[in-house]
Amino acid sequence: MQADFLIDLDHDHPGFKDPEYREQRDSIAEQATKYWNEVNKGNSPDVPVIDYDPIQHGIWKHVCTQIFEKAKYNAVKEVLDGFKQLKFDIDKIPTLLEVNKKLTSKTGVKMVPVAGLIQSRHFFASLAKKEFYSTQYIRHSSCPDFTPEPDICHDLLGHTPLLMDEKIVKASTVMAHAATICPEEDIVQLERIYWFTFEYGLCYEDGKIKTYGAGNLSSYADLTRCVNPDLVEHVDFDIQKIIKTDYNPTIQQPLLFVSKSLSHALDEISSYLEEKYDLKSS
Repeated sequence: MQADFLIDLDHDHPGFKDPEYREQRDSIAEQATKYWNEVNKGNSPDVPVIDYDPIQHGIWKHVCTQIFEKAKYNAVKEVLDGFKQLKFDIDKIPTLLEVNKKLTSKTGVKMVPVAGLIQSRHFFASLAKKEFYSTQYIRHSSCPDFTPEPDICHDLLGHTPLLMDEKIVKASTVMAHAATICPEEDIVQLERIYWFTFEYGLCYEDGKIKTYGAGNLSSYADLTRCVNPDLVEHVDFDIQKIIKTDYNPTIQQPLLFVSKSLSHALDEISSYLEEKYDLKSS
């Protein structure tokens, strides 16, 4: 992967007018780029270790405290089990190396650094190899409860507990393999499946609606509102409907799909993709 390590922030980004924040973002992106340059040369570089300041560690603690408390009620058991196994230190943003020691030994997945947003093809190609692109920058201190893009809180609190579960990893890698062989026009459909499941999926557990989506799991507001049918339209899980449903990643989601159970959603995803792209025989 190649990337320009100078990050352009939108004018309405919370950190746009903060030169120190922008300088750190550029430094983090540069380190990610250097990492991949070494990988592309056939080397095995260490994952970059970022020097966060006390305020940023405080943001991590604030987000963790809120998420861990609300997740007890609104997240599926697999997520809670993942949190228990990861044992995040809420006082300090963990390094990807620390996370990988637990994650890779459990499911074989490795978090790898990324400079910024990437195309779906690159994301899925990496995931097919059980490498999950993770940001290393953190949201701006002026808006600790909001980020206009994925940050390390989203990737570690939202995705890694999911990636600690074998059946979730299996279904997500099936999707990733499908994305590496599907026609270009099908990529949008796979993006929609991923969005409405691994990013914002809901399911029933013990008679209650809960979430297994990383987008919900990394935002206190979303984790609170996603299970409330008065705030979010809940639609029965249906792959054919999902692949035809567009979404806006910049807003709180107005519509989410609810499956009978987490296992049901994962089985439906795998069965649909294996049949459509003949993955079982490939």
